[in-house]
Amino acid sequence: MENAHRTLLLTSAANAGVLVEYGTRRLLLDGIRSQPFAPFLPTPPQILAEMLHGPEPSRWRNIDYLFFTHLHPDHFQAQPVEDYLRFNRVQRVFAPQWPLKPFPGLHLCAPEDGAYVDFALAPDLSLRIIGTAHMGEAYAGMRNNALLLTAGGRKILFAGDGDAVPAWYQAAGRVDALFVNPLFLNKRAMAELLEAHAPQTVFVYHLTERSQERESLFYWRVAERAAGRLSPQEVRFFPAGTSIAL
Repeated sequence: MENAHRTLLLTSAANAGVLVEYGTRRLLLDGIRSQPFAPFLPTPPQILAEMLHGPEPSRWRNIDYLFFTHLHPDHFQAQPVEDYLRFNRVQRVFAPQWPLKPFPGLHLCAPEDGAYVDFALAPDLSLRIIGTAHMGEAYAGMRNNALLLTAGGRKILFAGDGDAVPAWYQAAGRVDALFVNPLFLNKRAMAELLEAHAPQTVFVYHLTERSQERESLFYWRVAERAAGRLSPQEVRFFPAGTSIAL
């Protein structure tokens, strides 16, 4: 039971980037980008600089596991990822495709919709990669890997940009937290997904900077209206700079 009480800390690296810290283990999802992809933010410049050239004890250096849901430029950008692997010690990389030179710890997997692949990272830390198609007809050909992270008995499901098709996520079972983007939160299937997975909290990530710019306003308004409809389900926003402990 000791591991069940170990702190699980999650920090936003802007957009869909999330740093997960559990004991001495660290995992970074979709968190290495140097250029904006309007209206979405890149990794904050000060964090990116620390990732590449900061002191060795930095929480952003030598991250054990890198995870990429898919390769759209608001989730993956080749040059900064290549730079990160050059300047840091990384144990494993998980991605559905890989456009860079081979990496010894690379795990390429792109399961079919609803299928999954399991990886044990430590006795009390594991990943389940669940295959989905990207949300939206224009992107349906893009594979998206959802991630179920189990750490000390706590289960967190990150949907990435997968579509909200309940059958695809059955392999996740009940979870403690669910991370979704604003458009996913707004889907009619959310009620069915909440019943199936019973998360204590739904976190809305992949958020833009809150501004008066039209596209940014759109994402925030969609998320806020959808969150209001889901009450009393706890919905929390997870924009850039947010940290939460589970």
